[in-house]
Amino acid sequence: MQRILLACLVSLLLYGVAFAFVLDRPLTLGSLQARVEANIALGHTIHQPKLVILAGSNGPYSHRCQTIGPMIGRPCINAGVAVGVGLDYLFTRWKPLLHPGDIVYLPLEEAQYIRTHATSDLGPDAAIMLRHDRTTLLALPLRRRNPLIRDAS
Repeated sequence: MQRILLACLVSLLLYGVAFAFVLDRPLTLGSLQARVEANIALGHTIHQPKLVILAGSNGPYSHRCQTIGPMIGRPCINAGVAVGVGLDYLFTRWKPLLHPGDIVYLPLEEAQYIRTHATSDLGPDAAIMLRHDRTTLLALPLRRRNPLIRDAS
């Protein structure tokens, strides 16, 4: 019995190490990570009040900053990515770039209202943070870093 438990623990450890340090899913997650990083880079270049659209896939597919920005008279960044990317991840990444006078527009999709913590905690951003963005992962609550831990939130 102890050998089986030890073998299970070793296999889980190997799995965790492999996906945290060796293996990657660039075809599925690389484009999401690239989009987040490009949006953040654009956010660093704007030093005046701006509109930031944080959303799922409806952001990039239904909101055009080329139209909205001139209408409201301020720069616009469409930082919508995909519905599975957690809002807490996006908020953590964007918080240092937001200043008084900025507007954050959240055109949320229906799925974002009914998603459980367990579902959103294990979305595509979890894999991105584990492999490429551990700074953001460590800035999030403990519940987000370890899905086995549940808190009152």
